[in-house]
Amino acid sequence: MKNSKKGIFLLAFSLVVCIGLTYRVYTSSNLRYDRAKQIVKNEENIQGLKSEIKTIHSEIKESNSMDYVEQVAREDLGMVKPREIIFVDEGAKAPDQESQVEEGGN
Repeated sequence: MKNSKKGIFLLAFSLVVCIGLTYRVYTSSNLRYDRAKQIVKNEENIQGLKSEIKTIHSEIKESNSMDYVEQVAREDLGMVKPREIIFVDEGAKAPDQESQVEEGGN
């Protein structure tokens, strides 16, 4: 009788150990899968940031040119070249006025 109780106890203990090990393997594989997904996501993010860095570097190089400086001076600051005359057609609508007319007309 002692041998049968000892055998049942050993079987139950072995079953608990197997269940515990199975759970441990399952959780570690899920953790590994989550980490792999995070690595892929981070690599995609890195590629996007590298592309953005290249774009910014090209914009910086472009901004150092005299053509870019002239474009900003003309478009944003309203500057003109010496002896240059700008004619404004008062009958024509400005682009921002057109959008206001369209919105107000509805």
